[in-house]
Formats: sequence, C-alpha cells, structure tokens
Amino acid sequence: MEEQKKKYQHVTVGAVKHSMVEIEGEITSETFETYRKQALEEIKKNFEMPGFRKGNVPEHILEKNINTKHLLEDAAYSALQEVYPEIVVDHNIKVLTAPTIAITKLAEGSPVGFKISVGIVPEFKLPNYKKIADGIMKKEEKITVEEKEVEAIIKQIQIMRAPLKPKEKETDPDEAVTPELTEEFVKTLGDFKSVEDFKNNIKENLAHEKTLESKRNKREELAKKLIESTTIEIPSVLLDEEVTHIKEKIESEIKKYNVTKEEYFKKIRKTEETLLKEQREFVENQYKTKLILKKIAEEEKIKPTEEEVEHEFNHVIEQYKDADPYRIYGYVQEMLINEKVLTFLEGKEKEAEEEKKEHMKKHKKED
Repeated sequence: MEEQKKKYQHVTVGAVKHSMVEIEGEITSETFETYRKQALEEIKKNFEMPGFRKGNVPEHILEKNINTKHLLEDAAYSALQEVYPEIVVDHNIKVLTAPTIAITKLAEGSPVGFKISVGIVPEFKLPNYKKIADGIMKKEEKITVEEKEVEAIIKQIQIMRAPLKPKEKETDPDEAVTPELTEEFVKTLGDFKSVEDFKNNIKENLAHEKTLESKRNKREELAKKLIESTTIEIPSVLLDEEVTHIKEKIESEIKKYNVTKEEYFKKIRKTEETLLKEQREFVENQYKTKLILKKIAEEEKIKPTEEEVEHEFNHVIEQYKDADPYRIYGYVQEMLINEKVLTFLEGKEKEAEEEKKEHMKKHKKED
C-alpha cells in the first residue's frame, strides 16, 4: 500500500519497555475530514432549530450552533477506531491490552496528531521445557486405595440413606441408625451384582480420582517450573485491569451480604492488600503459563484439527447459547492447544489420541 493512500502518516513505534510500546503519528487531513463530515451528518439528523424542519438545518448554520470542539473530538476518535487496527497490522504489533489513546493535535483542515500506549505480547526465550517436563512427569507415583478409605465412603452413603424420623432431634452421624450393607441395599444404589462388586466400584472411583489429582499436581508443578525458568514480563496495565475487576467483585459481594469491608476481610482472614497481591500474582502466572504454552505449541507445531475444534465448539456453545460464538471459538482453540501441549510434555500423545478417537466415536453414536 502506498503511503499517500493510507489513512495515517508519520507513524513511529517506540522501543519496547516493560512489554509496552508507544505509537505516535497522524491521521491524514483527508481522512479526518471524512469523519468530520460523518459526525456532522449524525448531529444534523436529530438537530432541531426554529424555522427549519428536524434534520434539515443547513450545515453552515448547524456548525455555528454546535460545540465545534466536541464535533472534532468525536470525529478524531471515530477515525482512530478504524485506523488503529490498520497500524497494528501494518507494523506487526502483537497487542495484548486495550490501547490508551491521546489526541495531541486537533484542528479542522489539518492532520490529527495522536499518541497510543499499548501492552504487547512480551518477547521471551523458552527454557529447556522437555528437560523440565521429564524431571517432573517421569516421577514414579504409586496410586493406592486403602480399605479404610473405601469403608469411609460406604459409611457416608449409609448415613445419607438412613431413614429420617419426623420431628427427630439432630442425631450424631456416628450414632445414626444406618441400613446394613447387604446385596439388597447396594442394588438400590446402582447396577451392582454384589457387595464386593459395590466395594470394587468405589475403589476404582477413588483410584481414578487420585490419578486425576496426581496429574493436576504434576501439571501445576510443571507450570510453576516453566515460569521460574522463563524471563517474561506481563504488561502492568493488564494486571492492573484484572485487579480492578477483582476489587469490583469484592465490593459487589460486600454489598450483597450487607457487611462492612472490615467484617468481610476478617471473615476470610486476609487483609485487602494481601488478597489483592495474591490475586495479582495468580493472574500474572496465568498469563505467563498461557504465553509459554502457546510458544511451545508454535515451536513444536502443535495444533488441534478442525474436526476437534468444531466438535468441542459445538459442545460448549450448546451449554452457553447466549455467549459470543467468536469468543467461544477462540476459547476452545486455546483450551485444546494447551491440553495438547501438556499431553506432549507428559509424553502421552499416543494415549491421548486414542482416548480422543474413542470419545468422538462415542459422541457420534449418541448424536
């Protein structure tokens, strides 16, 4: 694209500092005039004045009876809304935050000067992620379920199924009259052939839960080690925005439960400063993990198939029918990429692929 055909001119992108850049430049006078006329037309539609019908006031009279400064500002910001994305694409700026825009020069018939500050995707070098993953994922961990754990679950079920007596005083669970563990009783709980079958089912479920917990713990440890081994700076403006949302949520809860701020923080046993600091660190680590996994995916050329994305998208959109489909699609893509990267680092791609095929076959049959 030729420079004179662009809607902007003299654009410079400053040096990256703390994952932030400043963009300075001008919107051409021709572009600005187009938006000024559009803004004027919008005002004219609803403008009423003695001697003229609504929407029919001549422009030269209209301009004398409106706030010209506001008109020019509206036109300038409207122009920037369209021009800014073009600047980002043309200068290959990987934005991560919403821009902060300031108009530095504004006059009718002249170019509009602007300065934009925006957080960008930080540049960083990946650590030896395969070595880090091997050191964590290859740790042997024997999953065992003790008999007393099975018995504890059975006791909970028996207490839940204990018959209630009307107007009976609250009974200690240990003293409650519970049904005996018989074949007749376990058959009321599900398709169990015997008491032993019922116990084995509980044992298998507990083992499965422990396996998932072990997997979650290893993934959390992996994320922590990757962050510790990577020098990466998240734009502070992004973290500030997240902390502001958290503060608004806290204030909403305080209002909802009709308590004072002092009572609220006393109840959660934390000061406001401590809580916000923890939340800021948590959000920062979330962004770091997301960026690291994304870069590993690019490095290893890991991405979900169109079929996988479409399948998961349909599943999620069915649950959240009023959600923005574009946001859901982006969320699904990111979720699948992260899962594939973690599976890759665990060294279990083949297992996961087989599980995925079986899962999709099952859903196709159900559909």
